[in-house]
Amino acid sequence: MVAPVLACVTLVALLLVQAQPADARCRTKNIRKITKLTTKALEDYQMLEIKSALKRIIRAIDHGIDNDCDNKLAHARALMVRGIIHLAGQQDKTRGELYLEKAIKANPCLKLESGQPPHVSKVWRKIRRRFSRVKCHGVAVRVVEPPDRPGGEGTEDKPCSHTTVEDAKAGKPVTIIVNVGSDVGAKKVVVRYRPHGAASFSKLLLTKPTDGKSWTGSIPGKDVHGTRLAYYIEVVGRGSTVLCKPTAATAGAPEIIMVKGDPCLNLPPDFCESNKDHACCTRKTSGPGSKQKPGSKSPYPRFYLNAGFATGFGYLSTSAVSWQDSSPYTAGFAFGPLGGQIELGFFLGKSHLISLAARIGVAQTQTSDTPVVAWQAMARYRFFVLGGGKKDLFSLYLGAEVGGAMIYHSLEVQTLNDGILLDTFEHGFVILGGLVGIQIGTQMISWYVEVDPVVIFPKQTTFHLGISSGVALRF
Repeated sequence: MVAPVLACVTLVALLLVQAQPADARCRTKNIRKITKLTTKALEDYQMLEIKSALKRIIRAIDHGIDNDCDNKLAHARALMVRGIIHLAGQQDKTRGELYLEKAIKANPCLKLESGQPPHVSKVWRKIRRRFSRVKCHGVAVRVVEPPDRPGGEGTEDKPCSHTTVEDAKAGKPVTIIVNVGSDVGAKKVVVRYRPHGAASFSKLLLTKPTDGKSWTGSIPGKDVHGTRLAYYIEVVGRGSTVLCKPTAATAGAPEIIMVKGDPCLNLPPDFCESNKDHACCTRKTSGPGSKQKPGSKSPYPRFYLNAGFATGFGYLSTSAVSWQDSSPYTAGFAFGPLGGQIELGFFLGKSHLISLAARIGVAQTQTSDTPVVAWQAMARYRFFVLGGGKKDLFSLYLGAEVGGAMIYHSLEVQTLNDGILLDTFEHGFVILGGLVGIQIGTQMISWYVEVDPVVIFPKQTTFHLGISSGVALRF
């Protein structure tokens, strides 16, 4: 008798377990945690801290799934907020639509957060239509179309309207235009904007039109930095009364302008004090522990300077003529001038350098009482085939050069009166050729060695192989 009784008890227990609802584990404290994380994520999103907002909302969603709350309204709202962050905060339409769809599937009773941009409302309406037959607590959901936010289509007949600004270029002013009807009685139009990383909104007063109804103004370029810029607009009358709002944006749900270009351009000097983990405050330039300063236009030094010694060899044919009207017995190479080089350049990018270089040197001779001075002036281009980055200790580059020169090569020749003497051969006035070199050291300071084979013409046209070595600096 005992065995049948135990079997019956076990069967009843299994039936009771199976009969429990899927969300039996979802407790009130779980709902509160999801709601709290979602609220914090929205606050981060409104402060344009998109990365932090995504971290919080993902925690909220994961908590809902882990505790069987995935059909609760709080969980559906968290999915919706993630969709909004992707769609409006990152301009990622694919992931934005995906999570808005998941939100409606999780709980069809969900309503869109108020004050969303026109393109978010449009996507929400489209998804709602697609799931128009989905029921909410046993009743078919009637798809209520959220009204368009002002500033979209059909704003011509509104008392005040504004076409929202979708994106802007870092460091460039952002023009704001607001159309206000003459019967509104506006005394001023105020744009409140918050740059990326700022704790509060700044105020911009638009200029009153002399004719027509378009109030205009520009957010200064110095405030257009980071990756986003938030703003909202108020049309104010007598007694600081807000007469109308061209868009539904508020301080809590502002319009978002996506800033394109260098995200570190024009950041205020104190930005890193309150944003120590921001990428612009942590990325390094060359040199141990050094940091990229906010507002710098480039993550690496643009200017280039080198200085060192220079010499070379030239090819002399048997038809070449020296100062003493002598010619070599056999064709071959002769020593060039020995001197120095200085060069100043500018990096167009990580791998491209343009520069101006000058050389001056003295040729050896036994036939002149005064020094024989040679010179070169060149425009150069280098392409760094290897290296050139912030952490590279070795770089290899190729390039080209063109310029003017007067170069002397020294060779022993037979003279009529004095026997064998060291004489000089003059070549000029145009040089054209290439260069190849290496640099060893940090990005800021390195040792360079390079050779530059060139052709010298038209005076005693010949080939010259220049050699130089010294110190190269970037700043």
